Amino acid sequence: MVVTGAAGAVGSLVGQIAKIKGLRVIGIAGSDDKTDYITKELGFDAAINYKTTPDIAKAIAELAPNGVDIHFDNVGGEISDAVLANLNRYASHVWYAWVSWLAQSLADRRFRLGSPTLL
Repeated sequence: MVVTGAAGAVGSLVGQIAKIKGLRVIGIAGSDDKTDYITKELGFDAAINYKTTPDIAKAIAELAPNGVDIHFDNVGGEISDAVLANLNRYASHVWYAWVSWLAQSLADRRFRLGSPTLL
């Protein structure tokens, strides 16, 4: 399972519940302090700092070599695209709060579902 916005209130709870249920959890967050928090304090299996990782899709592929079966998406945008590139066929993708999408002006908002990874 990959959780974006993993150090936030919702993402941290989702990751902890997934761990309780026995899932391998990879969290994506925006600082080393946050990635340390979710791995050392919350028990996530791995974490990616999206601000310092040049190729997020590649990092996900390295941490989940068999692909991603569940994605809890708090942010949308390019980070979501990187996870989508690694989703397995029939994977579950939960869209919760697309922070990057909501931050855009109404004229700039668009859904990113035309990605070849979903076709």
